[in-house]
Amino acid sequence: MIEYSFISKTSHPTDSFKEYLIKKLSKIDWLLDDAAADAKVTLEKNNNSNYDLTITLIVKNIRQNVSEKTYKASSTHSDAYAAVDLVEEKLKRQIRKTLTAINRDDRRLRSFKNTL
Repeated sequence: MIEYSFISKTSHPTDSFKEYLIKKLSKIDWLLDDAAADAKVTLEKNNNSNYDLTITLIVKNIRQNVSEKTYKASSTHSDAYAAVDLVEEKLKRQIRKTLTAINRDDRRLRSFKNTL
């Protein structure tokens, strides 16, 4: 379950934007199983009418041997919704990379124990 906190420096996110972001990040939630996560969403509109979106995701107990892991992704785009799509893909990649490494290490450890 992901808990969200929104921080806006220059433009306030609308309710539809928040709903869209939560919907997109729910696709990441299934990767995390039952791990608790906090998402800090920062949205800023700069002088060039571009949106700077940064999401910091702190996941607690992603796996048994990993107590806490922090993921951070940011994107700049003229459309805030497109920025959400880009950030969601970046976070997915980071989480999958971590889970693959953890699973690979677990398999190596199990095979090592079996040889003893």
